[in-house]
Amino acid sequence: MQHDQGDLIRQEDETVAALLDRWLQTRKASLTANAANDYQTAITRHIVPALGRYRVQAVKHGDVQKIVNAWRNRPNVHDDDPAEHPNRRGRQKRAQSPMGATLIRRCVSILDRAFALAVKEGAIRVNPVTGIEKPSASSGRKHVPWGAADVSRFLEAAADDPFGPLWPLLVTDGLRKAEASALRWCDLDWRDDGRVVANIRRQAISDKSNRCAVVIVERAKTAAGERGVALTGETVRALQARRDRLRFERQAAGLTWEDQALIVSTANGTPISPSNINRSLTRLIAKAGIPTIRVHDLRHVAATEAIRAGAALPIVSAKLGHRKIGITIDLYGHLTADDQFAAADAIDARLAAARSKAAN
Repeated sequence: MQHDQGDLIRQEDETVAALLDRWLQTRKASLTANAANDYQTAITRHIVPALGRYRVQAVKHGDVQKIVNAWRNRPNVHDDDPAEHPNRRGRQKRAQSPMGATLIRRCVSILDRAFALAVKEGAIRVNPVTGIEKPSASSGRKHVPWGAADVSRFLEAAADDPFGPLWPLLVTDGLRKAEASALRWCDLDWRDDGRVVANIRRQAISDKSNRCAVVIVERAKTAAGERGVALTGETVRALQARRDRLRFERQAAGLTWEDQALIVSTANGTPISPSNINRSLTRLIAKAGIPTIRVHDLRHVAATEAIRAGAALPIVSAKLGHRKIGITIDLYGHLTADDQFAAADAIDARLAAARSKAAN
C-alpha cells in the first residue's frame, strides 16, 4: 500500500493517470515552468487518453508498443484551451500536423520514467516501456540553402534593422535565439585588441503559463550552453553601431523606457518576442531576395560556414554550446568529407615518399 494525500490507497488499484500525476508532481521541483507545461500537455492530450484508465499492473509491453505505433499514424488533433486563446469562444477542434518523432519520444520517455517509479515502489516488477520501438530522432544531417553570398546579402538587408546585432549573433556566431535575446551589455568582454567575447548565461523564453509573456531566466539551456563565444568582426561592428544608436532610442522612449541593459530590445527596452523575430526574419529575407529559412536555421548557417572556412569540429561544438561533440558530428560531420580526402591524400603522399626513399 501507499499514501495519497493522507489516505491509504491500494497500489493494485492505481491507474496510469494517477501514476503519471504523482510522478509529475514529484518531478516538477526540478523542471522549468515551460518544461513542466510541455510534460503536462503530453500527458493530458496524448498519454492519458490512450492509457490513463488502465491499472498500472495491467499494462503490458505489447500494449505500450501498440499505442506508440498508433501515435505514428494518428494526426495530432486536440481541443483548444480557451485560456490559451482568450478571443475565441469555447473549445474548438484544432488539427495540427501528425505526431512527430520528437513528441512521440517525449511521450515514451514520460511513460518510461513514470513506470520506473512504479518499479521502484514495488508496485510492478518489470517496466513495460523498456525496449519500446519508437521513431528515431530527426535526421542529424543539416542542410540549409544559404551560402556565404546569401549571408552577405542578408546582413546587408539587416544593416538598418531595429534589432541590429541580433542577426549577426545568430547567423555568424551561431547563438540560439533565446541566448541572443537575453544578452546584456555587461555580458560582453571587450578585449584590448578589439575582439569581443560574449558570455552566455541567460535565456529569453516565452512563459507558456502566462500567455507566452517573454521572461529572462538566469541560466543557459544546458551546462554546456553556459560558455564564452568569440564574436565575429561582423557582430562587433553591429554592436558598436547599436551602442551609438541606443542613447537616441532611450530619449525617444522617455519615461516608458525600461532599462534592462539588453543589447537587443523593443523600442521600450523590454525583451523582444519570438514572434516578432520570426516576422522580422521573413521581411528581411524578402528584402534580400534569398531562400526562405527559419530563425533556428540561422544557427545551422553559422556552423556550416565556420566549418567550410576551416574551423575544427571541436571548436564549432564549443561555440555552439553542444553538450557533446557527437551532436556536432551528427549534424555537420558530412561537411568535413573534403578534409578527410585531404587527410587520405596526405597519407598516400607520405607512403609514396617512403617507398621512393626505400627504392633509392
